[in-house]
Amino acid sequence: MRRSLRDLPLGVVTATLAVAALASLSPRDVIAQTSTVASAEIHGRVVGTNGVAIDRVTVSLLGVSDVETDSSGIFRFTSLSPGTYFLRATRIGNSPVLKNITVAADERVRVDITLNPIVHQLTAVVVRADSTVTAVNDPTGFERRRRTEQGVFMTEEQIERRRAIDTEQLFLTLPNVRVDTGGIVLIARGDISLRRTLFPNYGQGDPASAQFLDCVGVQVFVDGAMMPQPFNVNTIPPKTIKAIELYRGPATTPLELRTPKTVCGTLAIWTK
Repeated sequence: MRRSLRDLPLGVVTATLAVAALASLSPRDVIAQTSTVASAEIHGRVVGTNGVAIDRVTVSLLGVSDVETDSSGIFRFTSLSPGTYFLRATRIGNSPVLKNITVAADERVRVDITLNPIVHQLTAVVVRADSTVTAVNDPTGFERRRRTEQGVFMTEEQIERRRAIDTEQLFLTLPNVRVDTGGIVLIARGDISLRRTLFPNYGQGDPASAQFLDCVGVQVFVDGAMMPQPFNVNTIPPKTIKAIELYRGPATTPLELRTPKTVCGTLAIWTK
């Protein structure tokens, strides 16, 4: 005997109607309704110190994509997955700007950037028979510092050979180096004795020691710009890194990378 929907329990009727509704949809409709993800967006405007918009500025989300600002200085990244991104704005004649941006699902984040002009000065080049490193082919100074053998250096080729998924994996095999929660690189050494030597009143309310020696990971530079501590190195994808240099303390750190946090160690990352 055939039973009508009126004779069936309410739960069975609901399920039957739902199946019928799905059957009436095309495969494209089903995919659209089941795979919708609330994407995020990062947008903003780039201006100079005079407040005037700057066009043709290259704005990059490292590991994602690059865009150029339009005539109004506007840039936009859409259809982003929720997470933390490393944004970089560069233009010849201006200092680069680097920012960490975190976006949630369906969030629209505005980032306004001001570029400061820089004055390029030609560096004197000493020509030597045993040297091919010049200010022209080594603008970051990486190769010059690598020749001193005072730190730990990774070239682009060495980085690629490690096939790291996260940047923190590049540091796991280095002696006396560890990576803390959140991608924070630390120098694992007995720095307490050094603190006591430099600041005898360390830990006794001495503001100087608290300001200069409370290490929250190494001091990180990205493309020559000093990053705030602590810094998550995983915000920079390994495939975007051209070179890395790591110094364990003041004795080996070159002058151009020294800061009040040099005692914590210094990490310089150069992107492609």
